[in-house]
Amino acid sequence: MNLKEAFAQVIQVGMVDGQTLDMALTAAGLDAGATFTPEHLPLLEVAAIPVLQSLLAIGSQSEGGYSISLNPEGIRQRLLLLAAKHQVAGVLAQLNLGPVIQSRNVW
Repeated sequence: MNLKEAFAQVIQVGMVDGQTLDMALTAAGLDAGATFTPEHLPLLEVAAIPVLQSLLAIGSQSEGGYSISLNPEGIRQRLLLLAAKHQVAGVLAQLNLGPVIQSRNVW
């Protein structure tokens, strides 16, 4: 298995095209065609975080008669798991996981 194939398995949610996988691997300093080893797993997991962040902005994709709907909650859970595992700062704040105040009544 090469790093590109392993990277697609690490992302686990949604359909990510090959160019996006290549771009993310290159940005992380990894060769998409290199053979996967267990030592690559942490690097692939960290490289998956920006890809998952970009998938959150996409609700669905359609082209011709082909359509894909993405589950934002599943993407969010995968993103949080990887961010917590690798202690990536800022992801929790970006997802606005704090309490949401709907209204305020002082009386």
